[in-house]
Amino acid sequence: MKKLVLLLLACVGITYATNAQPYNSVTLTDTVYNQNFDNIASGLPTGWHVFTSATASSLGVTRDTSPTKLVLVPTQWSYNSGNFRNVASATAGQVDSATQAAASDRALGVRQVGYSNATFGGSDSGAAMCIQIANTQHMGAFKLSFDLQSLDTSSPRTTTWTVDWGTGADPTSFTAAAATGTMTTGGNTFSNNTINVDFGTDLDSMSGPIWIRVVALNITTGGGNRPTSAIDNFHLSYVNNSPVSVANVSNNKMPLSVIGNATTNQMTLGFTATAAGKYNVEVYDMTGRMLHNEAINAATGAQQYTLTGMNLAAGMYIVKLGNGTYSAVTKAAIH
Repeated sequence: MKKLVLLLLACVGITYATNAQPYNSVTLTDTVYNQNFDNIASGLPTGWHVFTSATASSLGVTRDTSPTKLVLVPTQWSYNSGNFRNVASATAGQVDSATQAAASDRALGVRQVGYSNATFGGSDSGAAMCIQIANTQHMGAFKLSFDLQSLDTSSPRTTTWTVDWGTGADPTSFTAAAATGTMTTGGNTFSNNTINVDFGTDLDSMSGPIWIRVVALNITTGGGNRPTSAIDNFHLSYVNNSPVSVANVSNNKMPLSVIGNATTNQMTLGFTATAAGKYNVEVYDMTGRMLHNEAINAATGAQQYTLTGMNLAAGMYIVKLGNGTYSAVTKAAIH
């Protein structure tokens, strides 16, 4: 009887260890996904997850639901207890704790502590901030940019970060992506560095979940406190070859129109941007085939932008403008 009980317990343990956690994912639309974490006080954005004990072959231990390991109330940069946290973005510059708490521009941060720390173990190495994408069917040419921030100047240790990706609900391997920009935080620095990644064809047309991680796979270097690091302004752009509906061309989200006469190689758009930032402009023929795609930077308010080098034939086209949150669509006639 004793052997039977032990066997049953062992089986239960094995079942628990191999069950994959069901993580929510984000479904991509249009040609751009933006996340600025400004609403993080209400919870992680859809598709975002945080882990400790992450490795090159494992997501690690989820910390999404622990109120002490994922702190959603605004937390100071210099608070030295280990956790993932809601922090003021470095875009405001070096500011005091009261200004940090009141800042509307937020970021997803992490304070690393020793690997065997009783309250936040597995963060040095092993801290990971991740997004799970439902699929990339009919999409390709993925490019990523985000801000990597070093926030606590009193922390001398240095963390080296990696951008990698994996596939499946619970990947058993991850591939490092070639990132440009300063991939370190700490070292008594306050910094806000833009990181760029060109995934090439690696993420094209995948039918299952795709993970992209910003992860500390190596132990920090140096002595003293470990840094508070954060990511912000996560911008993922891609070509979307999904069929486009031409039935609905109303500008009910953001005004957009073609100004003057569009030609085969030039088209001037007039639009009113609801928010400043990066937008994608796409031109489709009437069958839904994308013929032109480019990213632009827009200020808030009414403005114009001229597309060139399109080499379009005479006819009718669909023009889409969007940033993942706001979008508009209109028709254009090429003469």
